[in-house]
Amino acid sequence: MDELAGRRVLDMLNIKYLLVPWPFRQPGYELVSRHRELLKPGEIFLYRNQHVLPREYQVLAAKVIPDREAVYQYIFSRRFDPVREVVLEEPVAAPGGYWFKSEWFYPGWKAFVDGKETKIYRANYMFRAIPLPVRWQKVEFKYEPLSFRLGGLITLLTLFGLGAVAFFLRRNRPV
Repeated sequence: MDELAGRRVLDMLNIKYLLVPWPFRQPGYELVSRHRELLKPGEIFLYRNQHVLPREYQVLAAKVIPDREAVYQYIFSRRFDPVREVVLEEPVAAPGGYWFKSEWFYPGWKAFVDGKETKIYRANYMFRAIPLPVRWQKVEFKYEPLSFRLGGLITLLTLFGLGAVAFFLRRNRPV
């Protein structure tokens, strides 16, 4: 983990506590506790990240890097600062900046800015970002995959079918 010195990736990933089997001497990490292991030799170190970022926040600038491998290399470089910029794979106009959310970019999510649906972009290699207008008040994400709706429809049809079968069997039962 020492190769992460000076990099902000752990901050962006919302990692507030770090449990490691060796001393982690990095700026911004405070040693909280140190324990000896009972079953084998060695120690466990617990550190608190003093620069952890929130799960979602506004970023004013974007850097466009269309190659995914180059994005990966950049976010692990010392030049990357997740507070100041979001890395996108395609250009997008965002006069009010970007809303970054450190959750997986995954199909089925919908984003809304002040009730109006907006496209979600892959950001910082595997996360989500949406463009913001100059004036905005509310950002909302909803998980509405097609599979959920199909599953609900299949469940309703199954319940209806079972009800119809039960009604038919009950009606045709000899008295």
